[in-house]
Amino acid sequence: MPYLRYLRRISEGWPHITWLADFMEVGTSPLKWRNLDSKEIDNRAKRTRIAVLDFSPTSQPTRQDWHDIQSSASLTKLLAGPTLNQDPDFARIFVVEDLSRDVIEALGAHYDIDPLFFRAHISVYLWYNVRDPWVELSDLEQIASERNFFNIRYMRPRYFATEDSINKAKDNLGSFNVLRRLEQDLSWKVRLHRKPKGFTVGVVRSKTSIWIRKNKPNEKGIVGESTRPLVRYEIY
Repeated sequence: MPYLRYLRRISEGWPHITWLADFMEVGTSPLKWRNLDSKEIDNRAKRTRIAVLDFSPTSQPTRQDWHDIQSSASLTKLLAGPTLNQDPDFARIFVVEDLSRDVIEALGAHYDIDPLFFRAHISVYLWYNVRDPWVELSDLEQIASERNFFNIRYMRPRYFATEDSINKAKDNLGSFNVLRRLEQDLSWKVRLHRKPKGFTVGVVRSKTSIWIRKNKPNEKGIVGESTRPLVRYEIY
């Protein structure tokens, strides 16, 4: 895994990259490793859900069957094979749901993606101690404006009719590799236990990250990647 080796090497000078390298080793937040067995770590590391969309100025956007990638082996084969036009003269976007070791390795190595793009996406903590391993200081505005990626943080409201639905949502969010949290109104227990039972609304802290390739002299077109939350849980 050349990209992971690269992260380990540069982390000697950029300690905050260590958190990304550890994320790839564990398959999810490094803090969870004590609670995961080898089988789950392997499953999380290989998790892949990607859609590839092509945008041509002369036709409608296309999403063919082979554009949906459900395994890391398929992703590696696609990037290395002749099926994919490696240097399109149109726009192409890889839409990635959640992140995993194999996805970071394949896309990061193939497109030479700045590690800070992945590092910023897995950073979900709003508060931290300066000694915490996940510390990531904000860039100066001038430096941030020169990067070819950015992150969008937002809250997604969810309706819950019962206490059981809240517990199911928490379990579902826990299956993400990138941490997701359900923020709840402190009065939810009182409202749910009224007779007749009431309802409550919680919000999920989410993030979408977008990276756009900087073309080299021999490259053309636009290639981008968007990592976003995996929208697979229902509104209860």
